Amino acid sequence: MSKPYKALDFGCGKDKVQGSVGVDCVALDGVDIVHDMKKLPYPFESNSIDKIYCKHVLEHFDADVRKSILEEIHRILKNGGQLEIRVPHVFSPGAFHDPTHKSFFTFNTMDYFTKGYKFSYYSNAKFKIIERWANIQLFYDLSNKESKLVHFLNSFSANIFNKIFTFSNSLPDYLTKILPFYVVEIKWVLRKEDMREEPKEIN
Repeated sequence: MSKPYKALDFGCGKDKVQGSVGVDCVALDGVDIVHDMKKLPYPFESNSIDKIYCKHVLEHFDADVRKSILEEIHRILKNGGQLEIRVPHVFSPGAFHDPTHKSFFTFNTMDYFTKGYKFSYYSNAKFKIIERWANIQLFYDLSNKESKLVHFLNSFSANIFNKIFTFSNSLPDYLTKILPFYVVEIKWVLRKEDMREEPKEIN
């Protein structure tokens, strides 16, 4: 039986979320458990974890593996537990900057893993989207020193995107395609639904 853990950070690398247990396939500084995410099952009990983070890790797997990962995460999360995902948007050049990226995302990709969605039969993993959010990076800055003007433009653009979600889930995808953003990061916060509940519509 695995130890009781409250929060896991899968693919944490050297940037583990504070207060979480870091899980990665390489024994880097900050990694607490070495495990390949492609190897199932994970060394955690079913319905045992409160929160799981996947920060810029799912894009490194192809679609079939990614589906299996989400189903395994669903297994180990408690009912009501949360999964936080961060990935680059497919229409931003930053999505292709890393040659190890194997799959790509739009703002609506996770709809396929929600109860009540018309194509949710592709997977047994069912979540409710409780947050959908965009982070904007206008330029690729090798120095990682963002000017005040660039910071303002990034924040302003992200605020506009996130307001658009209140009335349209598809318009942000279109804007990402036509506007000159270098990176658009997608963040979802998903909640594992109690499978005994009736399906609910996703707003």
